[in-house]
Amino acid sequence: MWITDQQAAPRELVGGKGRQLLLLRSWGLNVPPFGVVTTEAYRGWKRTGQLPGGLVERIHESMRSWGAVRVAVRSSMTAEDGAKSSYAGVMETFLEVEPGSVAERIVDCFRSLDSDRARAYHEARSGSDQEPLEAAVVVQAMVAAESAGVAFSRAPTGNSAFVYVEGAPGLGEAVVSGRTEVDGFWWDRFGAEIRRAGPASRDACLSHDALRELTDCVVELEARLESPCDVEWAWAGGRFHYLQIRPITQKFPKLSVYVDTNLAESYPGLTSPLTSDFVRLMYSRVFEEASRWIGFSEARIDALGPAYRDLVRNFEGHLYYHLNRYYAVLASLPGGPRNLDSWHRMIGGKLHGAVEYEPAPPLGFFGIWRVRLALARLALFSRRYFGGFVSSARARAGALDAELAQCRARGTARDTLALFSRSLADTGGWGLPAVNDLFVMGGLRRIESILKKSGQPVEGASRLLRTSEGVESLRPLRDLQAICTRWAAHGPWVPALERAIAKPSEAWVILRDAGLGEATVELQAFLDRFGDRAFEELKLECPTFRQDVAGFLSLCRWLTTSSVAHDPAVPSGQGPLPRMTPGLILAVWFTRRAIRIRESTRLLRGHYYGWVRRAILQASEQLASERPGIFGRFSASDYFGLKLDDLMGYGGGTLSADELGQRVSAGAGWSRPGMSYPEMFCHPRGEETSTAPTF
Repeated sequence: MWITDQQAAPRELVGGKGRQLLLLRSWGLNVPPFGVVTTEAYRGWKRTGQLPGGLVERIHESMRSWGAVRVAVRSSMTAEDGAKSSYAGVMETFLEVEPGSVAERIVDCFRSLDSDRARAYHEARSGSDQEPLEAAVVVQAMVAAESAGVAFSRAPTGNSAFVYVEGAPGLGEAVVSGRTEVDGFWWDRFGAEIRRAGPASRDACLSHDALRELTDCVVELEARLESPCDVEWAWAGGRFHYLQIRPITQKFPKLSVYVDTNLAESYPGLTSPLTSDFVRLMYSRVFEEASRWIGFSEARIDALGPAYRDLVRNFEGHLYYHLNRYYAVLASLPGGPRNLDSWHRMIGGKLHGAVEYEPAPPLGFFGIWRVRLALARLALFSRRYFGGFVSSARARAGALDAELAQCRARGTARDTLALFSRSLADTGGWGLPAVNDLFVMGGLRRIESILKKSGQPVEGASRLLRTSEGVESLRPLRDLQAICTRWAAHGPWVPALERAIAKPSEAWVILRDAGLGEATVELQAFLDRFGDRAFEELKLECPTFRQDVAGFLSLCRWLTTSSVAHDPAVPSGQGPLPRMTPGLILAVWFTRRAIRIRESTRLLRGHYYGWVRRAILQASEQLASERPGIFGRFSASDYFGLKLDDLMGYGGGTLSADELGQRVSAGAGWSRPGMSYPEMFCHPRGEETSTAPTF
């Protein structure tokens, strides 16, 4: 009849509020001491009109053990604080109750179950009065609150992706009842303050750090409860005290989550509309091709099509992963939902709360075996398959280079863009490196499993995989570092570089005149081999080393003069390596091989992006030459404000020169001053715009 120490109890025994408080305590939150007068006591009171014998004495005994001079007495009806009905404000709550009044207030709570407003609310929610209603009562130690209020995991008005906190100095009942002017705080779900409102006559009731703690907590509670929720809180003694939690019965749209983790390394800051279009297309095509490599049926690929086509989005000129879609694709792969954590371990970052995604259709028995056989074949014959991909990719790159040169010599802008369109129609086998990423994730998961089973810290996995051996993508930096180191001792080297940077059109003459003819030959040979690299080489609008001589020579000067260590080899880390076993050795070998394969494709990818960049710039020059009246006024940068469809439309003859000129003009203002972009944010599903809510 009086429960104080259980970790959990059914709603039928302790009511909605009592059950939620027990959950909060079992999750490790700081809940003020409390007990629950159960529905058994309510039934006894209904029969006899008296509280069960000894109940009040046990409550007083508990209050003494809590050190509570006063308590809050709150109703906890069986239908209260449920997913479909809250009964907020319908049942009774009493604060600052002294020991001598506890019994009376418990009876008042029991009686409130039979009030007209409670019956009317119940019938309106359930559609009938047949659902049994019983009452329990929560008796909880009062907190001498410095401030108190309510936190909502989904803002009840406005943008529901935000967390909303309402509070005021003193007890929270004044906030809930609306009897005092409150502070309002809107935060995103990832710890950034959006705005606040409140009386200017006093300080805010919570500090920034306290709000960060509270908003993080309420988002976590929403995930645990699997429902949007509101939490009553009190701040006292430098910490939060959680008084109750309720599911929010209001219906909200699902949340779309966007993150730039890892993606921002390749596409930092502002990205042009043309690059955004190109990246979205490449992600879609590559994932579809990868699905075929691993044995997915065409029906399964069609079902995943909406996710493939929506993996990346552009907000305010910045690229983000659409995490709901990305999770759906990752979870569809062998390994299922475990892939989500493996992916985050591979790229950095962490799982961001409860991200809802549409699961793919189950593979079925034959589908599972088809995928297993496909992966086994690729793993066993990786040298053949991945070596073949590298060879074919190099051959394709050479063929595209030759065709682009022919279009420059004998073709028109329309020919160049037709070639550009044909290159997009063929993914070039790039789905295979995407499959290799699956091997990296699986290998990492296997290593961590072995370490965990042997009692070793799983953090040792990353140290085992740190290697620069055979990583071809490091070669450009190493080769350039070697050139700069070799010439650093020559007195004219740095001054000549600085003069060449100031006059890039005369750079090679300046270096030769400074007696650095041999160094000039080495630098030009480097550009012949790696000239398609760039500081932000996957952004089509960014010039390559070959195109931006001043930027390239600035890198040489930095490599020569900076005190920062430039050795690109990956450090070995601190402390002893994990204890090696045959199984661990095999897993590390397999995963390192997959990492080397992954890195070996980076230069090929950079070359293709460089080719796309050259094709666009070549077409822009041809357009200005062929139609100066339409295109002569545009800079090369203006063309990156176009969409892929614009370029392909002109190349395919469905878009006229006048129409293309109008679209270049409309998109010419795409480049704007730099902005600060959040790493992650949410939008209510279906309410997305091109503007993220934290910008």
